[in-house]
Amino acid sequence: MTRRKVPRARRAIARLSAALIGMTACWGLQPTTATAAVQATYYASPEAKGTGDCSTPENACSLADAKEKVRPLTAAMTGDLVVELAGGTYTLDSTLTFDASDSGGNSGHEVIYRAKAGENVVLSGGYTIPSSGWEVEDATKGIWKATLPTGPTGLDNTRQLWVDGQRADLASAAASEVFGTMKEDTDKKGFTFTSDKTKDWTNPEKANVVYSPAGNQWRHSVCPISSVSDSRVIVTTPCQDNANHGNHWGALGVPTAVENHKELLSSPGQFAIDPVAHEIYYIPREGQTMSTATAVAGKLQTLVNLAGTPDKPVEHIQFTGLGFKHATWLLDDYGVVDAQANVRFTKYAADRKPSSTEFGADNVGLLPANITCHTCKNVSFSGNTFEHLGGSGLGFDGGGNDNSVTGNVITDVSGNGVQIGAGDIYKEPATIESNYAVKNNYVHNVANEYIGGVGILATRVKHTSISHNNVFNVPYTGISLGWGWGYNSSTMVDNHVDNNYVHNVQTSAMSDGGAIYVLGTQGSSPRSTMNGNYVEQDSQNYASLYLDNGSSYWDVKNNVVGGYTPHWAFVQNGDPIAHHNDVQNNYIGSDAGSSHNSTVPDTRSDPNSTNKAGLTTWPTEAQNIISNAGLEPAYVGLLNGQAQTNLAYKAAVSASTSWSDGFSASKANDERAGTLWSSGSGDANAYWQTDLGASHTLSGVQILFRQDGYDYPTQRQNFEVWVSNNSDMSGKTIACKVGGTPLPNKSTYNCPLSGKSGQYVRVVKTDGTSFALGEVRVFGH
Repeated sequence: MTRRKVPRARRAIARLSAALIGMTACWGLQPTTATAAVQATYYASPEAKGTGDCSTPENACSLADAKEKVRPLTAAMTGDLVVELAGGTYTLDSTLTFDASDSGGNSGHEVIYRAKAGENVVLSGGYTIPSSGWEVEDATKGIWKATLPTGPTGLDNTRQLWVDGQRADLASAAASEVFGTMKEDTDKKGFTFTSDKTKDWTNPEKANVVYSPAGNQWRHSVCPISSVSDSRVIVTTPCQDNANHGNHWGALGVPTAVENHKELLSSPGQFAIDPVAHEIYYIPREGQTMSTATAVAGKLQTLVNLAGTPDKPVEHIQFTGLGFKHATWLLDDYGVVDAQANVRFTKYAADRKPSSTEFGADNVGLLPANITCHTCKNVSFSGNTFEHLGGSGLGFDGGGNDNSVTGNVITDVSGNGVQIGAGDIYKEPATIESNYAVKNNYVHNVANEYIGGVGILATRVKHTSISHNNVFNVPYTGISLGWGWGYNSSTMVDNHVDNNYVHNVQTSAMSDGGAIYVLGTQGSSPRSTMNGNYVEQDSQNYASLYLDNGSSYWDVKNNVVGGYTPHWAFVQNGDPIAHHNDVQNNYIGSDAGSSHNSTVPDTRSDPNSTNKAGLTTWPTEAQNIISNAGLEPAYVGLLNGQAQTNLAYKAAVSASTSWSDGFSASKANDERAGTLWSSGSGDANAYWQTDLGASHTLSGVQILFRQDGYDYPTQRQNFEVWVSNNSDMSGKTIACKVGGTPLPNKSTYNCPLSGKSGQYVRVVKTDGTSFALGEVRVFGH
């Protein structure tokens, strides 16, 4: 039994009807007619044609003007107020902001912003670079450049560029390749270095340094540089301080990578900004022609802001069938020093309030979202697409309640896909988020820049359900709920992570997470549940079902754990009975490791356990769980007929040579991040290849480099990815090329394939040197 509020029947029907209208735009479904009374409909168009009174499609006005037409009517609503957006791109020059005056709710009525049925609507915060503005900068390296507009646009420091719909990668390299030997300063302000590679760089201080996972396996941090001299780098003070001596989790040491400078450009798909010259540089991918390419740079940091306050919340607004795209987030002096899940330090140590703990509300905050809801109530996002975003995707905080996120596609996001809460770690906010429903969303390829992020994050919440989502291809944890380390008084209670399909998570060097991860003390009544989920292919430690520090009063039942995972379950700090967790009736495949805590019984250690481990075939009960997990039938259209999976997992493989049996070709597609394939001694034509068994439509190839602690930079440069329908690679497509600048150690390289078809994928070295690959994933359907 739960204590969720039951919405009024009329509002429920209106929301379902609006959601289906939005799905019409996304999926091509037949439109339905809203059953709730509509007081007035206003029409918006990207071109704002006609007289602009918004009364008819022929007299459509701008989105901002339509919003202003609605505002005076909200105080005395007699029915729903609808703004219908015609298809096209609405390029926003500033943030679209809503406050309490824009709210519905009078007599339970809604303000609805929806796409016209069957039409594609995009709200864009980007700047489209004229195709005529590109010119060759360096023909030898294949670098093109364009001039960016000056002024308060944010473009001089943007961190995002999309070319023909594909995200470009910030140019980057291993820090040791750029700086040589590094040593942290005794004054903790930066580090000294031995290389002279930066002596001829223009404005080297415009680059950023990256601290990748090392001793702290769940954190990935990025800091701006303050200055570079002949032998010393000074990092911006707040970021450096938090990274290396104001940080509860311990110092990160010297950086592992350098990014965002034109001197680092070496491979197709990379870009960099020169903010002083107001220029952007890019190396086109195979098949891209800059004279005809559509290149969009992220400009706005916030596309939409619902700015409520505790006394004046934003209420009863629906967004349906819209595309939220092309936003950035500008790295500030605090950078991203990641405590966990893109919760970053936002105070310099010397400025922290003495009365607050280090992780109190005054010291940390989540990476900003590009679409924000602060103190929102009864706000709905349904049938939308959140894509090409440079912060986190959709964020709620400020003590909202009864908000819903249903039937959306969330992809190509730099941070968390969906985030709920403010990220206060040890200090609970006065009002926590309550009664949220995050359901039937397709969340994939998120946290692709700030890789400590997760697919769906809910920090301090109660009466909240995360259910029937498909979460795929995330560098760290898939779904994370709960906050606050240790067993402490908490208002978190009655939360549910049920019936989700979570797969291919922890695809990077990030560790100490899981497919589903919970944290902190839950209340005893009603209990929280992690039931009916199907999770598979979680290659890093610790476990697929992870109950971390303080987890209590969780029922973990009737889940299926398939594919490879180091451990199927982990319960932190002691007996699950002592902390009132109940782990029963779960089904575990033969590739999954045993439970990480001996008090979580499985059949390897306890023949009387109700958990069934080591299964080579799924019994009927497990098959039913798998069938019911993930998107419900009405929402499978979100997949666009392209349900993604790692086709290379356990597929047939071959290689030019192997160093030994312990480094055979099969070690690069076993989903075990700690194993690797390595070419044999003297192999001057090294390659690794997989046979997918049949031709498939492919979305990308992902390469995780060796994770064993050995650093051979030459193994991370000068290679290509080939795709063919022939085993000898005749008729091949060269999908991606990496040039002569080594990629960072332990990094993940993503090669987008954009629907290319093939049966065979080969990763081939092009400079005659040795090669090693930790894991190769080929995503397709």
